[in-house]
Amino acid sequence: MVGFTFVMHGGQKYFNLGFPVMTVEMSKAGIPYPELAGVVVTFVELVGGAALMVGLATRYAGLLIAIEMGVAIWRVHWSYGFFAPHGVELPLALGAAALALALTGPGDVSFDDILFGREK
Repeated sequence: MVGFTFVMHGGQKYFNLGFPVMTVEMSKAGIPYPELAGVVVTFVELVGGAALMVGLATRYAGLLIAIEMGVAIWRVHWSYGFFAPHGVELPLALGAAALALALTGPGDVSFDDILFGREK
């Protein structure tokens, strides 16, 4: 579900909002290099989410997503408090889940396991 959620959010950024809107949003949040940041965030969510869904490069995808959520909490959501719709609640939960996957790695049914074997 974590991967699917990020695929949906990345898809929204790529297909619905587009990079010009993402550039404006990154700029409003005070993110340096907003044009690049919008592209990076979009693809971390879209590609990283897909990687989590199939268990490919799980630790790397989880770490990148967790870092992205940390920055999102710091730069965007913190001032809104804890609760939705704009608070830290959702990015904190999703970032923690992504970090857990980064720390524990993939499950038995994953491309990581098929391609590289399971770390013991």
